[in-house]
Amino acid sequence: MGSLAHLAQVLPPQVPPPTPLASPEPDTLAQVVAVPSILLSFADQPILVNELVAPSLVSWQQELLEESGWDFMSKTLGSWRNIDQVRKREMYAYDYGFLSWHKAGRALDLSLDYKVDGINQMVLAREDLGEQVYWRMYLRTAKQDGTQGEPLKENPWLHWWHIVPEHDREAYDAGGKRLPIPSGYYADVTDIAKRHGWERIACYAIEDDYHWNTDSNATEYWHYERTDGMIWWDAMQQLYTPQQLEENVGWRVSLNKAQTKEMMLSKGVPTASP
Repeated sequence: MGSLAHLAQVLPPQVPPPTPLASPEPDTLAQVVAVPSILLSFADQPILVNELVAPSLVSWQQELLEESGWDFMSKTLGSWRNIDQVRKREMYAYDYGFLSWHKAGRALDLSLDYKVDGINQMVLAREDLGEQVYWRMYLRTAKQDGTQGEPLKENPWLHWWHIVPEHDREAYDAGGKRLPIPSGYYADVTDIAKRHGWERIACYAIEDDYHWNTDSNATEYWHYERTDGMIWWDAMQQLYTPQQLEENVGWRVSLNKAQTKEMMLSKGVPTASP
């Protein structure tokens, strides 16, 4: 027992789970609010999110700034999508974004890279969990004296679109390859996000339609969500009335918007009445 007590003293403290969010008052809807410190990179305007998740985004941004020395989240690819938004062009068999958590105000797309003096400070590591592929995001810290971040323990991944097929066909066909672990100190963006309730998602790997091995959009390494354990339909009910939901993303509407029954059931969309 003495050795266990000593071990507990030297181990880092467990990170407490994120504070559960309050729900809207009965018979009221949550508001969509701007987050002034986090902007759309292409419009220079604040992102919009469900008011219940806004504080956790700001705390995630602040901790990442402290840990990395960079305000990486000050410019993003955005968060909000209107309830009636559909894909602009039919690139795939299904509209995989129609029932998106962006419409619930609970998703954020981070920047695709982070360059300082022309050098990308972002590193991605591939993590296979079961049959699904995820990406862990790191930022090389501004200070490299050991006061920020930690040395990498995972090999960075070089994606297929950075590989010339004629030079390395095997790696290109495999979606990329692992690189040697670089020296230096890095902040774990994914881990910091999780401490504030924000989780990454798996790549899309739908053969012959939407697969990360052949379509960079399916990689999704930039996408994070805060679901608080809710199914998508319940999260949408925080922002919209039953009539608005039925008219825009209800069962019959979704079937006509390139959705499968399986996709809708996984999101909690109520089945149509006979």
